[in-house]
Amino acid sequence: QDFAVTEHNRAVLWQLCHDMDDIVAAAGGKVYFAKDATVRPQTVLAMFGAERLLQMEAFRLQFDPAGILGSALWRRAVAPAVLLAVAGRARVN
Repeated sequence: QDFAVTEHNRAVLWQLCHDMDDIVAAAGGKVYFAKDATVRPQTVLAMFGAERLLQMEAFRLQFDPAGILGSALWRRAVAPAVLLAVAGRARVN
């Protein structure tokens, strides 16, 4: 059953979703992107790892350099996670 989202409970429900994502990530799990609306970039990075995200970005750049196949999820969570991965790699090097 879905939760009714109201102005009074919106922040609490979003935090609950973030907390559950963190639990899933800590257990080695992944989000189901087709149904996700709340995952944060740092959670995507934790779930998939920098190396996998950098591979995904290289694939995207090779086969879709214009970003035609992008989605709201990609722009909201995955692309920023790729930037976090790049930034993390730059700090290491």
